[in-house]
Parts: sequence; structure tokens; C-alpha cells
Amino acid sequence: MNFWKNIIVITAINAAIFSSCQENIDSRAEREAKEFTRKNCPTPIIDNTRTDSLVFEASTRTLHYYYTLVGPADNNIAFTGRHEELKKILISSFRSSTNLKMYIDAGINFKLTYHSEKKPQQKLYETILTAEELSGK
Repeated sequence: MNFWKNIIVITAINAAIFSSCQENIDSRAEREAKEFTRKNCPTPIIDNTRTDSLVFEASTRTLHYYYTLVGPADNNIAFTGRHEELKKILISSFRSSTNLKMYIDAGINFKLTYHSEKKPQQKLYETILTAEELSGK
């Protein structure tokens, strides 16, 4: 469970890059996602996780995080039958993140995709956290 807590913390830290107020939220999300990716990605591996990129998908108003899992975390078994449990943990973490509040309030969705390092085309886990789920409405 500590592994998942660390993934959630990494996600929240990545989201912390968003913090100015002059442009509309969608333009800002797109610009800052590009800047984050250009300046920081791929990130160093922390707790078997590397952030590969952050993309704002304007058509769905979604901030999409792409991760690669390495070492012992790079296995399908850890995710088998746990998708709903993991989603609940992520929703709880995102709801409590003050860094994400303005995005959640603005109706931005979040998508997280975790790929295997051994088999880069293999998605180990993917979920979408909708603004409605995150706001509790």
C-alpha cells in the first residue's frame, strides 16, 4: 500500500506546477503541462515510478499523466482485480490536494496511464478521474 501512496504523492507533486492566474484555465493547463514535460520529463525514478509526460487534452478537458513502472512494480499481477480500489485511493488523494483544487473546481478531468518498462506498449493501469467524481457531485 505504501507503493500506491508514493505514486499518489508523485502525482500531486507533478500537479503542483500549476499556479498563475492571468489566462483561462484550459490555456494555462495546456501551457504548464508542456512546460512541465519539457523541463522535467522523464523524471528520475522514485518508488519504481517515472513520469514520462503530462499532456492537456483540450477536447476532453483532461490533464493526462503518463508514467512508466519499473522493477518490482512492473507487473500486471499488482493491478489484477484492484482497479476500483486504486481509483478510490486516487480520488481521495486528489480531493485532498490543495494544488489541484482550482482544476477540479474548473471541471478539469485527470487521466493516469501506467506503462510497463519491460513492455512499453503494455498498459498496466489506466484510469480517468472525472471532475464530478473529484468534486463529489
